[in-house]
Amino acid sequence: MQRKSITWQIILQATFPIFTAMVVLATINFIHSKNIQNQANETKKKIIANEIKHIYDLQDITLEILEQTMDNKMKQWSNELVYKYLKNTDVADTINLFRIQQEMGLDTTIHHIYLINREGIITNTTFRPDLRLNVFSFGEEHKNFFLSVFESGMFTSQRFANEARTQRLKKYSYQATTDRKYIVEIGSYSEKLNDVDESMQRSLNEISQLQEGIISVDLFIVSEVIFATNKNTILDPDHKPAILKAFQEKSSETIEEEIDGVKVYYEYSHINRKSNELYKGAVVRIVYDREQINTSLTKELTRSVAVFSIALLAVVLLIFGLTRKLTQPLQHLAQKVIHIANGNFHERAEVVGNNEITVLSEQFNNMVSRLEEYYRTLEEKVKERTEQLEQKNIELRSERDKVNSQHQRIRSSLRYAKTIQSAILPNPKSIDRLFENFIIYFPKDIVSGDLYWLSALPDNTNYTFLAVIDCTGHGVPGAFMSMIADRLLNSIVNEQKIYSPAKILELLDMGVRTALRQHETENDDGMDVSFIRLTKTSEKVNDKNVDRVTAIYAGAKRPIIIYHADRQNIETIKGNIRSIGGQRYGLEESFEERNLNLNTGDILYLSSDGYTDQKSPLPERRRFGNSKLQQILIASAKLTMREQKLILEKELRSHMSTTEQMDDITLLGIRC
Repeated sequence: MQRKSITWQIILQATFPIFTAMVVLATINFIHSKNIQNQANETKKKIIANEIKHIYDLQDITLEILEQTMDNKMKQWSNELVYKYLKNTDVADTINLFRIQQEMGLDTTIHHIYLINREGIITNTTFRPDLRLNVFSFGEEHKNFFLSVFESGMFTSQRFANEARTQRLKKYSYQATTDRKYIVEIGSYSEKLNDVDESMQRSLNEISQLQEGIISVDLFIVSEVIFATNKNTILDPDHKPAILKAFQEKSSETIEEEIDGVKVYYEYSHINRKSNELYKGAVVRIVYDREQINTSLTKELTRSVAVFSIALLAVVLLIFGLTRKLTQPLQHLAQKVIHIANGNFHERAEVVGNNEITVLSEQFNNMVSRLEEYYRTLEEKVKERTEQLEQKNIELRSERDKVNSQHQRIRSSLRYAKTIQSAILPNPKSIDRLFENFIIYFPKDIVSGDLYWLSALPDNTNYTFLAVIDCTGHGVPGAFMSMIADRLLNSIVNEQKIYSPAKILELLDMGVRTALRQHETENDDGMDVSFIRLTKTSEKVNDKNVDRVTAIYAGAKRPIIIYHADRQNIETIKGNIRSIGGQRYGLEESFEERNLNLNTGDILYLSSDGYTDQKSPLPERRRFGNSKLQQILIASAKLTMREQKLILEKELRSHMSTTEQMDDITLLGIRC
């Protein structure tokens, strides 16, 4: 039988499988690349949708800034119209609103006045296209809104909304006349906002122009009717159910249509925008050409296949050349060892000659002998060691399962404890109804030894009680103490009707000592408390209702911080050095009360010591400190309470960096 060359044998037995494997790999890579391209396309659409949402988020922020400056002006104009020019509404339908507008100094191109009677008809206005328009015809929600304005008589300001006729952003305010016969409506454009709106629209147009396959991007406002923010946008009535579904379910809906032989996809996606009583939300529409996207995908995949094919051919040629070069010495060796063909293949190679091949044969035989010996020894050791490891693994798995089970039970218990503890904390909405405020509440562990407490009495006292309590320890022990504190305060204030802050702290001290039987045991647990009673009254000043706040404070080793808005400075009022509960060590002083002089705009801060005691990372390990906290409070006092909270949280995180939280942290602020 004719023998084959070893070169061709290696090529056939090695190169061909490699070639086949690479072809298979190329096919898999093609499919994978196609999937990646499709995923990239979907991801690009999501990124575009998110970019659009960010654009409108920026617009919402701009609206809030502009609204803050416009609300007071519009309220002043509305009050002047109601109480000066329309005290007698018998002339409301004929009064010259243009003359009044000039007297009030209003720009007639930006500000418009409307008078709406109880039938919803605009009977007089400086914006003539809307004269005799029935606002009740906009829908039931609009009608109910205007009826509520008639009922309350209070000034109401709406957020900027797209005007139905012009699609321009416009801000409206509403206030009923003193006899409730008419509603005075003021509508105001903003040139700055128009510039922002035009910039937003240009950004949307640029998105559709720069992104391949995107035809257009539009935004639709959802109320009882649906309209586009761009007056040039056309909405197919058959698409309205898709818009409503996307808005109601906060999802995305896609509609496929064929226009002039081209498949066009309309994708409607819900977008989070701040709503008001009249406009409930928004849906963004992206129109794209799937055929154009698929064509781009095909071109990209074709280029990938071409590059891969060239690389594959180069690899095959390289393997062929290297194989020929490497097999030439082996062919000479094969001629030397062919004489052992009559023996067992597992026998040692015959040593022939006195050259490199001879040395190779000798060393090969020695290596095989040593390997056989090593293998037998290693096999025995491996078998023995495997048995030992298997036994050890069984023991370790058993211990691990026990530890995991115990850990899971502990974590489950703590999570349930957190649910219980969270239930006793005041609902933030109950504080929001009373004062503008913020609450920073960071337990060190799952449950906390800090507690903030609120009681607003339902009787005629107008008393509101607020307290921040720092109990001994944190975690489970501290949480137990906070539960005791909550129960005792509810009993003292809400059940026993004790309203004196100093007396309340005395009774709380007595209750803690009794609950922990500290007169019988060596238990030294206790708590530090900052406690305040607020009285909110209203009086008339210059025919206007002005809120007044008076306060009485008592403290157990916890101060109260006051920011005086008129002086723009910080005052710290310390409580008694005596704690609630624990061993007194000779401190028998009674708790004292302090009357606080407060003005409108002053801010009160109650806290545990966790915020100021938090340390920075090594090597400094510096406390946050009272001085730094006061600097931040003064610098941010003119901001909203929500903005103050964000700044305080950011400063704390920056100070902590990689350091673990050392204690429970509570900081509560209210603006008078």
